Amino acid sequence: MLWETWLTMARACLVVACAIPLCELLERQSRNLTSPWSKRLFCCLLIAPVIFPRLLVAYVWAGRGFDRPQAEAIYDLILLARLVPLGLLALRMIPASGPSMESWQTAELAGNQLLLSQLKHQRSFATWQRRLPAIGLLWLLVFHEFEMSALLKTVTWTDRLFVAHAGGLPLEHSLRLSAGPLLIACGAVVLFWATWLWLGRILPPRLPKPSLFIDTRPASPPAVWESVMGWVWPCSACGLAVIYPLAILLPNLVSAGSSVWLDGRRWWSLAIELLTGLALSAAAAALVLALALAVGRSSQQREYRLPRVAAMVSTLLAGCGSLIVGLCLLSLFQQPFARLLYDTPVPLCLGFALKQWPLAMVLVEALRSQPVDAAERLSRRLGTMSQPGRNYGRWLTWQTRDRWIVAIYLILVASNSQDVILSSLLAPVGLASGTVRLYNFMHYGRSVSLTLEALILQLAPVVLSLGLWRLLGPQRP
Repeated sequence: MLWETWLTMARACLVVACAIPLCELLERQSRNLTSPWSKRLFCCLLIAPVIFPRLLVAYVWAGRGFDRPQAEAIYDLILLARLVPLGLLALRMIPASGPSMESWQTAELAGNQLLLSQLKHQRSFATWQRRLPAIGLLWLLVFHEFEMSALLKTVTWTDRLFVAHAGGLPLEHSLRLSAGPLLIACGAVVLFWATWLWLGRILPPRLPKPSLFIDTRPASPPAVWESVMGWVWPCSACGLAVIYPLAILLPNLVSAGSSVWLDGRRWWSLAIELLTGLALSAAAAALVLALALAVGRSSQQREYRLPRVAAMVSTLLAGCGSLIVGLCLLSLFQQPFARLLYDTPVPLCLGFALKQWPLAMVLVEALRSQPVDAAERLSRRLGTMSQPGRNYGRWLTWQTRDRWIVAIYLILVASNSQDVILSSLLAPVGLASGTVRLYNFMHYGRSVSLTLEALILQLAPVVLSLGLWRLLGPQRP
């Protein structure tokens, strides 16, 4: 177990070291795009590997029969394809700060080399402070990843511990084995936080005028290789994690013809599994999103402590990961005072909520950090006018704020419906998720019927979420 933990740490450091330069390159590329069509295409190429079900990706690549080094390389590339957009989101949430243009011009005109050296150090510190949240987020996601590593048969501590627990290891021993990875993850969280705060103390304090500490120097035009790589990587990531899996799965179904169709009872069973998983996921996502929005609104009150407590809980849960959270909840609901709820959906919904809390906080904070534009101010004013004005105000409010809240909710629902660890540990008897059954069968190879069920159970939540997001909302008046 110790060897697997250290190997997972090394992999996380390697993936993060490759991901951060890619995130910064893609951020510069996104700012240099001017055409609306190119921006939409760029965003679609980045988002597609994130929303495409990871079980389907691992299911396809595991069927290639790679040996250990090749499987490790494919696994790392898939992780990069899925995590780089999340790191880009973390970078976009934190504005670039550092010495202002006026400071650079004053030092250059005065010829003060000491001041120029200090400004360079401050800019370097500001750059690393901006990188740290992305580094911490990606490192924790790689350290706690489970589903793809298990199917690709790469070495991770999560797979080793889960297999041992499913094989009959007592719960107390499983919790004892998880103590080492938990201490490492929480120690990493503390290290990231301490470094971020230390860099914040070194940097000059922000003044009321934001432009004084934003690097407003004119950006140099991008190099040719940056423009090329800015498109090569999204296309490659989308091909690796989306296009290639679909190119393998869909032709098999078409060539199978009538043999792929299941009987009516099997379709009914698939529908029940799908709807049950979506219902539990929707309930947990509604709870988490409501709490995250409440915390986001209360964060505007400077002396209110709830946002700080929520931030501490988020980092703690991010450090724990799904497997440790599931084992702790399993132990909790086996205690005498909570045993009545053990065979109910409550443990699973609570596990979904705890797992999604850090993601919900990040997405809500990303939405709240967006500047209030003229359209949102206009929608507020129109809300106080006549009926046609209120209708137009509601439509503007939907376009500027509400549709993104719905998007966050649908992301949480789709993510919960694809979970394996919590569903396997906490699902009551009779409500086992179809994802867990698919995960178990995927270890034995590919078949036409398994491919069909995997496509239905894994892609249906994503397709439904995208369809609802496009259909919901008031019509333009």
